Amino acid sequence: MAGISYTVNDAVVRQALQALRHKAGNLRPALRTIGEIIINQTDDAFESGKSPAGVPWKPSRRVAKQGGQTLVNTARLRNSITKDVGDDAVQVGTSVVYAAIHQLGGDIRQQGRTQVNAHRADGRFLSRAAERRRKKPVVISTAVIGPRTIHMPARPYLPDETSVNRDAILAAIARHLELY
Repeated sequence: MAGISYTVNDAVVRQALQALRHKAGNLRPALRTIGEIIINQTDDAFESGKSPAGVPWKPSRRVAKQGGQTLVNTARLRNSITKDVGDDAVQVGTSVVYAAIHQLGGDIRQQGRTQVNAHRADGRFLSRAAERRRKKPVVISTAVIGPRTIHMPARPYLPDETSVNRDAILAAIARHLELY
């Protein structure tokens, strides 16, 4: 998993994990449960269109034009959230390249370019594959596109230290403590 990471420095959670380590010796089952809690909280963010802290996401341009949900067009980002459980920690995140810009926001700078476009006689654009398959005439045009900057607002979907479901994590640790 690449990208951003948060470390939970909550003293109460750390104490509960230390007590579990002392009693059970193995934190992996509890950390696996904590990872699932964070993934469920992330799923809730995608479902509601709000950050884990409850702040609504700014609707994307696609949603404004076509409807649907922001960050859920193909569900690639949502379905890529995974957990990696170690002996002392659990990491929840994604390997999707564009994940960080959605979580944190920022500016995307695109360089200028020349683009070749193919379209039918009626003006509808064709993909490169459709252009090659097409038996009828295709109109080819070029467009010079200048450099631009796209501002991407932050749409946090992963909980941070202030929005993580602390009560659910402490309850999960308590359940694991009861097993020993």
